[in-house]
Formats: sequence, C-alpha cells, structure tokens
Amino acid sequence: LNDLKPMAKGGFGSIYVATWIDGPRWTVKEGKLVRDGKTEVVIKVLDKLECGSVKFFEELKVCLQCSVSGSVLRCYGITRVPSFEKFAMVMAYCSDGDLHQTLRRSFSTITWAFCRKTLWQIAYGLEEVHKHNLVHGDFHSGNIFIVAEGAIIGDLGLCRLVDDVSSERQRGSSFGVLPYVAPENLRGKPYTHKSDVYSFGMIMWELTTASTLFEWHFEKKNHQEFNTAQALRLQMKRRNVEAELHSQAVYTSRLLDFPEVKAVRAKEETGDESDYKSRQLELAI
Repeated sequence: LNDLKPMAKGGFGSIYVATWIDGPRWTVKEGKLVRDGKTEVVIKVLDKLECGSVKFFEELKVCLQCSVSGSVLRCYGITRVPSFEKFAMVMAYCSDGDLHQTLRRSFSTITWAFCRKTLWQIAYGLEEVHKHNLVHGDFHSGNIFIVAEGAIIGDLGLCRLVDDVSSERQRGSSFGVLPYVAPENLRGKPYTHKSDVYSFGMIMWELTTASTLFEWHFEKKNHQEFNTAQALRLQMKRRNVEAELHSQAVYTSRLLDFPEVKAVRAKEETGDESDYKSRQLELAI
C-alpha cells in the first residue's frame, strides 16, 4: 500500500484512501492467482482499539461474512499500517460516494426507476445482514454506498449479534444517527431487526424527498442574525447589584385583613346552582 491519504474521521476510527499496488486477487489462471493491478482501497483504522483487539476481529468477521453476497461493502482483509503501528481493515473504495451525497448532488436527475432499484438492493443487503442474526445498528444513508452495480451497505462497525446488542443496551450503550433511530431505542429498548427496518423506512423517505425527517431548515440570513445575537449575548456581563438598606426606611409587615367571602360550592346533584356572590376586597397593605 502507498499514497495513504486521510479521508474521514469518526468516533470509532479514521478512514484513509490508499493505492494497493498489486490489487486484490480475483481468479486463478494457469495455476496462478491473477491480480487486478493498482487499485484504490479504503483503509479503516480503529483508533480506540488496540492491535489484536477482540472487537477489531469481531468487525472483520462480520464484514467477511456479509460481503460474500455482493450487497455489502467488500472487505479484502487486514493489514498493518507501520506509521500507526495498528492493524487496519482493507475495504473496497466507492468513488461515487454514499447515498446521502448522491441525493444532495443530483436529486433533480434521479428517476423512479433508480429509486426502486436502489431500495431493492438496500433491502436485499439488509436481509443478508439479518440472515446472520446480526443487527446493523447504524443504518442510514451515509452508510449506503453507490457503486457501478448499484447500492451496497457499508460501515458494519456497530453490527452485532442480536443477543450482544441486547446486553450492551442493558449496560446503557447508545449509538446511531438520531433521525434514523427507532423511538423505542431512544427510550432505552435494545436494538433488534425491527430497529434496522425502521431506519430503512427513514432511508425510503430520504430517497424520495432528498431530505431527512426532523431536519431543520434555516435561511442564511437567519443564521447570520442568530450568530450576531449569540456573539452579543456572550459579550454582555451581568451587573453586580448589591442590596443596600436605607437608614431612614421603616420596614414592617402584618397579616392581610381579608373580609369574609362566601365559599364557592359545586353544583348540587339535583342540578340547582348555588348562589355565587363576589365583592371587591378592600386590602389594607
């Protein structure tokens, strides 16, 4: 690998783009393995995990299991990055970006045929994940990648067995992108296959509208006004008001003398209304 370039950084790790000099092996010809040659790949380094961590190999196992179908982002294997002294996963690089970027970039040219095909491919990929009794756990348009063949599911870093996800939830673990998280998960319930299906519904909405639910829309002018007001508020200093007693002031207090007032009674069961009267109170303060 060479030409390692930073691409993105998240809460769990860093993503780099690199050039695989020999390229992946894909077939056997005349008794020899044939490689593709120079290929751009993604290098995923899990920053918070130590080399040889069990969680690292758990994610690797999940990627290898699901990527066989072709509907999940392909994982070629692992490598060791000398500059970081850490193991990293080598995965396929999607030059067209993710579904979220595609919708923002060219929604006006997207056809219903593209929508139907994309949704079918996403559903098929999610079914493959669920067949292994796994929950994706972080299912949103940013983790759906666009390739020449269509849409594939990626970023299985939070993918877990159903039983493991339930135990993590009991310990108070929380994850996911808010607009795509099912309401029951926000209330502390464990993630299930149904949670992924709810997220898939949010992706369907985004694919047909190019917007996410609960998305705030502010005009540029509103942003400027808000930022200006926020800056002024931070500059303001609270005045130090000190209480002082006047030497000639007389401070007294006494109970208020309320005249008798007829108590308000509810209507009798017979339906007769009580005689309500009111008069102005003369309060001597």
